[in-house]
Amino acid sequence: MSQLESDLAGPIEDAGSTVLHVDEAPGSVVGEPDPSVDSLVNAPTIATPAPVAGSGEVVLAVEAPWYIKNFDSSIVGCPVVSQTGTAVPTGFADQVISIGVANGVTIVKR
Repeated sequence: MSQLESDLAGPIEDAGSTVLHVDEAPGSVVGEPDPSVDSLVNAPTIATPAPVAGSGEVVLAVEAPWYIKNFDSSIVGCPVVSQTGTAVPTGFADQVISIGVANGVTIVKR
């Protein structure tokens, strides 16, 4: 407990508080790290696996513009092409790329 004198009139009740004096870093208190907290250094990260094209498929991905995350070509039976890549049937690949160009979206084969 601190032995500092108070400017307040009357007695001051002790609420269990302490005053820390840190000469090297005024205005901040650096304590010991909590030993129960695990370190985030070298922690494993979870990432979605890269798409893999099956038989009769090709992987297409949205490349530009950067703010388009998904592109729907509106072709029946064709999945929405994402920025990370989507397996699309080979028969739809050229059509999806053409529709993307017509809409200002660059779609690439991977």
